[in-house]
Amino acid sequence: MNNLFTFVESTDPQLEDNMWTCNANPAVYIQDCRDYGGGYFANAEVDAGFLELGEFKTLKSAMANVIAYVQNK
Repeated sequence: MNNLFTFVESTDPQLEDNMWTCNANPAVYIQDCRDYGGGYFANAEVDAGFLELGEFKTLKSAMANVIAYVQNK
């Protein structure tokens, strides 16, 4: 599943999170929020701003949710 995403390392961890962008649709991505007590947050950029796809405990579950979202778009 990891081959369906591209890892993007934060250039400034104080301001932004590491993330994985979906190769099929780079406007859909997963933020790694584990460093401050969160898990993985999946989001999609939409016309009205951002759509939160959910918070997940594992990267694998976040990736599965993103893939399902992209396939149903």
